[in-house]
Amino acid sequence: MGMLSEDSWLDAQEPALQMVTRARLRLGNVEVRESTGEKYEKNHRQLRSQQSMWQKITAWAARINANIIISVDGGMPRIPTKNGKDFVIATRAAVMHDGTAIGGRLLEPDAPEDNYVAELAAALDSMQYAIDKHGHRARVVLIFDATSPVRGALGFGSASQRHKADKCMAKWLDCFVQLRRQCEAIAFLWQTSHVGEPINEWADMQTKAYGPDDILPVPRAACTFASITFPEHRKTAREFIAPFIIAELNSKLGAKVNKDPVLRR
Repeated sequence: MGMLSEDSWLDAQEPALQMVTRARLRLGNVEVRESTGEKYEKNHRQLRSQQSMWQKITAWAARINANIIISVDGGMPRIPTKNGKDFVIATRAAVMHDGTAIGGRLLEPDAPEDNYVAELAAALDSMQYAIDKHGHRARVVLIFDATSPVRGALGFGSASQRHKADKCMAKWLDCFVQLRRQCEAIAFLWQTSHVGEPINEWADMQTKAYGPDDILPVPRAACTFASITFPEHRKTAREFIAPFIIAELNSKLGAKVNKDPVLRR
């Protein structure tokens, strides 16, 4: 049997079958390793991981009648230079069941270049793409390997206004919640990374395809919560303000000590 034609037979199939098949085709002739569930950094296949995802993706795609299936990933690839001093950038990717891939370098003025933010950016990219394509009829299966951004976003919606402002990447999490609520249905599927599952491996490969110049802006939305914020802080408000409070306390205590001979002693 020859190689499957993606442009003819595959385009007519259900999204779950398209996703599984395209992911396997994208991997090409990678190493097939024993299905131990152990992580292996190089792209490979483990048949047990592949079978497990097949069962999950077909079940959830059928349950919500999915019209788009997306796998996302973020990474920190090392970029070589001519002088031998490599540097690291943050990239992310979202791959779709129809073969579309979007992503690029993460370089935003209000965000650090780290893996958590890259994974969150990939989720925002993917949901914005689904809504742009299907509007409020988007029924999404979103496959991810980093739980922190998704858990953070799912808990963000029920947090108080003050607690929302104190969350790391609060405005991005707010955007996640807004995009999620625009979808008609969405199923989040967690997949362990680097255990040879082709859909996850495809997204991982795609993150490594982007370089320093492949900058892609992150989707944004109007902020829906209000509290005290600090324009320059990149992490939580507490982490941002703590050094200033400590410095002010030290200054006042120092001034008090200098005036009071008892405290000086």
